[in-house]
Amino acid sequence: MRKLSPIITIVLSFMIVIVIGTLLLKLPISSVEEHRLSWVDSLFISTSAICVTGLSPVADLGATLTLFGKIVLVLLIQIGGLGFITIAVYVLVLAGVKIGIEDRQLVKEALNQESVRGLMKLVKRIIVIVFAVEFSGFVILFFYFLTHFEFWDALGNAAFHAISAFNNCGFDLIGDSSFLVYKDSVVLNITIMLLVMSGGIGFIVIDDIIKKGFRFRKYNTHTVLVLKTSLVLWISGMLLLKITEGDNITWLQAAFQSVSARTAGFATMDMTKLSNGGVLVIIVLMFFGAAPCSTGGGVKVTAVYAIFKAIVSYAKGGTRPMVRGRMISPRTVYKSFVLVALAVGVIVFSVFLMSLIEPEVTMDRLMLEVASAFGTVGFSMGLTPNLHPLGKLVLVPVMFVGRLGPLTMIALLNRRKYSASKIGYVEENLIIG
Repeated sequence: MRKLSPIITIVLSFMIVIVIGTLLLKLPISSVEEHRLSWVDSLFISTSAICVTGLSPVADLGATLTLFGKIVLVLLIQIGGLGFITIAVYVLVLAGVKIGIEDRQLVKEALNQESVRGLMKLVKRIIVIVFAVEFSGFVILFFYFLTHFEFWDALGNAAFHAISAFNNCGFDLIGDSSFLVYKDSVVLNITIMLLVMSGGIGFIVIDDIIKKGFRFRKYNTHTVLVLKTSLVLWISGMLLLKITEGDNITWLQAAFQSVSARTAGFATMDMTKLSNGGVLVIIVLMFFGAAPCSTGGGVKVTAVYAIFKAIVSYAKGGTRPMVRGRMISPRTVYKSFVLVALAVGVIVFSVFLMSLIEPEVTMDRLMLEVASAFGTVGFSMGLTPNLHPLGKLVLVPVMFVGRLGPLTMIALLNRRKYSASKIGYVEENLIIG
């Protein structure tokens, strides 16, 4: 039998875990008797967890899921954030199993790396980084929740929300108001924000920072671009939200929402009261997303940066977008434009389908819902629990495509790898603009 390609293996691994998660969540021991999950809701929640989205068809997961159901949910979030391939390879390495070159190619694709060199060491460092950051967040949240809950409830809430926050998944067990009741808590807001930021900048960036400390000039180009672009988006998002919402939100809420919109989905404000301008700001932030090789979704900040530099270069009459004294490769720019075009296509088509299924829902709510699903964010203006089953089934593949990326999905149709053609063709200039 011909072996499956790495991309097909990655896609199948996500699908298999989603199916397993659906079956486990459908079990009677996963939900309380008066709130049994339907098959559609079980599939939706499993997909949302594996794709670290956080959209939920259930208003209050904490009251719906049993302890077993919550454990299943948090495990799905952890697997979705790290990736099943990464976890499986790490377990095999611990067991002393030798990882062959074909398996290393699979890991390379899963982690979006250019080479197989040093991959096993990278996998080990990623696992250590993830659990170190999550444990640090758990400790802070545990002592904070002790002032609000009993010991075991504080322990469970701290563990669940530390994992959910780092993996940029918007699931919470607080209730249908998310973190609105803690909107003035500096400790909780800052802790969640730092966890979200850590997961959003990606494992490669965190590893580079740990290795090189505060020697900023030593950081590789990827780290510099991610940190600069993320900082600009966090600050600009905060300022724009404060401008659009005015006195309806505090500066702390604006900062939290700006960070959370970059694929996390926790809310410290009532999303249903967002102004039109605020909805637009949130949608743009969700669309841009986090960094490559992170727990977040979206089109990724590096693609946004490449397109921005290409536009600036063209506006100045040049043809070479530069970064740190080096030219951004034409393939990178081309790939970035294709990615954004595919993402826009997926969102527009999905919004159109949703408008047919939910004709009474306003367009701003539909657009935010679909953009949230694609960006794996989890923001909703109260629409998800009230969606028609067909509407939920539309969002399931949107979350899946958003997590794996449109380029990964379209690569399934490509039977050959990219290579520079040895045949040259006569160029044709099309009339543009």
